[in-house]
Amino acid sequence: DPVSRYLPKFANLQVRRKGGDGLEPLKRPMTLRHLLMHTSGLTYGPGRTDRGDRLVARTVAEKSYRELVRRQDSGEVDSLEKLCDALSEKPLMFQPGAGYEYGFSLDVLGRTMELVTGQPLRRIIRE
Repeated sequence: DPVSRYLPKFANLQVRRKGGDGLEPLKRPMTLRHLLMHTSGLTYGPGRTDRGDRLVARTVAEKSYRELVRRQDSGEVDSLEKLCDALSEKPLMFQPGAGYEYGFSLDVLGRTMELVTGQPLRRIIRE
């Protein structure tokens, strides 16, 4: 199933162009399978230094996620709903199915599970 079936904001995602800073539209929809296989195009964004004191964004995609990571750290983005809303505004690192990258895919899948079941993910996992 397309992710946009459950999260309509994911229908019009933008994708970072290969080898450049520009963006392009999705060529095919992101699917639940892409989320499960880490081929959705989502990333985690910037990493931490060895000391853990600041975010280090090395690529264009990581730089675009830096603000989101800071908002999570501050507690402003404190639910899967808020996280998915924010992710729907960030460019994908690559077209869904065209690469492999650990990222927020399982978080988006968790939000989808919440919507399908009408229960919080914590309860779904517990049961």
